[in-house]
Amino acid sequence: MRGFLYKIREALSKFMIGRHGMDQFSITMIYASVILNLLALIPLFSIFSTLALFLLLYALFRILSKNNQKRYAENAWFLKHFGDLPSKARQLFTRIKNARTYVYFACPQCKAKLRLPRGAGDVTVTCGRCGNRIQKKV
Repeated sequence: MRGFLYKIREALSKFMIGRHGMDQFSITMIYASVILNLLALIPLFSIFSTLALFLLLYALFRILSKNNQKRYAENAWFLKHFGDLPSKARQLFTRIKNARTYVYFACPQCKAKLRLPRGAGDVTVTCGRCGNRIQKKV
């Protein structure tokens, strides 16, 4: 059995030589396809299954493509415009999770996100990014 699996792995490795493979853009399209397929289970959103299939096929096309320059350029564009989405999503979930413990606010000068423990009273906060002093009542 082990020899059979090894042969399959070797055949796939040979097949993928010179092909683009997985990157962040392809992975994101696969995740979006799964989410759209789940939404398509709702009766009024059945059109999403077609869009999900299109995304999945395009992701597969990108993974198997031999035009590496074009795929690198597409991934660079994606990362330039949407590369910080995972960190922003993590920050949002952390804020929601800590909403009872902390108060979040933005520095009026540099827009940095700051937090204070709830019930701290009247405090003066110094922004770590720009050094601006902010008077805040929590």
